[in-house]
Amino acid sequence: RPLRRRGSGRETCRTRYIIGAAVRRPVTSCRHVRSAPRIGTWRWTDQRGTAGNDLPTAIAVGPDGTPYTAGWTDGGLDSNVNAGGHDLFVLKHGRGGAWRWTRLFGGPADDDANGIAVGGADQPYGVGASEGTIGRVANLGQDDAFAVKFSSSGSVN
Repeated sequence: RPLRRRGSGRETCRTRYIIGAAVRRPVTSCRHVRSAPRIGTWRWTDQRGTAGNDLPTAIAVGPDGTPYTAGWTDGGLDSNVNAGGHDLFVLKHGRGGAWRWTRLFGGPADDDANGIAVGGADQPYGVGASEGTIGRVANLGQDDAFAVKFSSSGSVN
């Protein structure tokens, strides 16, 4: 079937972000998808990682179109110091795919990211589960839930 145009006669466009792991390295990709039946084209791919395990688990897009990827690493991703075990990471990319920053958050035990959201001021919020103490907050059992807020420049708020 031919593509039907509606309204102004212009095709609508959407951007989809895909995350995954390639040989234990987090990969963030952007695929620009045009209206069906066209498949779309790759815009960019960024691969970052350590000698250890690195796994992206969630992605969110800020109000200005900036993608953020969350996951966990057991290494010192992008020159950050790992506190021990798995640490949550947040990666920020520019709209065109340029890497902006990476931040780690966690304590001496495993701290895994389960999700990410971005607030109106372009501030990412990471959520996950921790098996140990993070900062001054003691663990109350096996896996305790946690949330962390970062500024748009990556500092923990």
